Amino acid sequence: MKYMMTASLLIAEVWVLAMDPPVMEWEMQYYPSLASLFRDVHQMPDGNLILGGCVWSGPKEAFLISMDLNGDTLWTCGNEWYSQYAYGAEELDDGQYIVTGSCMELSTSSGELFIAKTDSAGSVLWEKIYDVSGSNEIGYCVTALPEGRFAVSGRVNSTSSQNGQAWILCMDSDGDTLWSDIWGDHTLNFAPSVLVQDGKLVVLVYGSASGELPLGPHLLLGQKTETIWTSTI
Repeated sequence: MKYMMTASLLIAEVWVLAMDPPVMEWEMQYYPSLASLFRDVHQMPDGNLILGGCVWSGPKEAFLISMDLNGDTLWTCGNEWYSQYAYGAEELDDGQYIVTGSCMELSTSSGELFIAKTDSAGSVLWEKIYDVSGSNEIGYCVTALPEGRFAVSGRVNSTSSQNGQAWILCMDSDGDTLWSDIWGDHTLNFAPSVLVQDGKLVVLVYGSASGELPLGPHLLLGQKTETIWTSTI
């Protein structure tokens, strides 16, 4: 069942640098007659906004939307998938975009992790789907690495919202897997965020390294699949 939700974007202007609440300039509601939900928003160097999420309307749904600061839509991006949902998007140095999330390639498919690259106008340049049999996969965050590579953090080996393992993948410039790593016990584990620092990956994960340890947030610092240290927050 898909829950009917609508997405609203609020832009506010702060008149003075003080502790007073900002004054709202405008409020606009999008897709009121469709199920929609957005989780990620960034302001681009040209001042426009890029939103990652989902508008559920069957195949060719929108998972990436660009709009100006007046709330007017500039372009939308989607593909011939079902239940496509962008959890994380990032603008690249050349003005193109890299996006990750979940989708169903067919209406009967399980959840699959996708990564897609678009040009600056939202046209898909390439997309890759990662599917593990009997599992629901999700990509939560994508970040650019040196030499045109990408890192994605997410979840794998999940058959419901209550289990799974954290999944970290490294892809080349065409989205093909260079390596992947799975962290944690088969419980409520997932990796919501990844970034690169000094040539090493820093991954935020939630879950348990083993069934004997309690669930909680962890930080992983590693290079390729070798974990250098793990810190429980």
